[in-house]
Amino acid sequence: MILCDIVLTVNILIDIKLTHDRIGGVMKKRNVELDEHSIRAFNLRKVLTITELSKILVCSIITVRRRLKEWRTYTSYNKNGRYYTLPSIPKFNKKGIWTYKDIFFSRYGT
Repeated sequence: MILCDIVLTVNILIDIKLTHDRIGGVMKKRNVELDEHSIRAFNLRKVLTITELSKILVCSIITVRRRLKEWRTYTSYNKNGRYYTLPSIPKFNKKGIWTYKDIFFSRYGT
């Protein structure tokens, strides 16, 4: 009886592994160097789009969104929220607004 349970468990685990591999479930390891490169790009250019970050990080848009959340970035409140900046970059005025070129950010969110 115990042997049957072990064999069943092993078969289930093998099936899960095969399914996982078949649907491309193998996650890549995070490349910290690309994260650092993105931070440098932010410091150099001040604002970036998701598309630009996707190219820098060599990852999907979904992954970029996760990184932006992790980094607690600000989102522009004009330009359809297309631009992002790191919290260390903007120098907000008394009203909590920071302008970079014609892109506006609010300390209080979009």
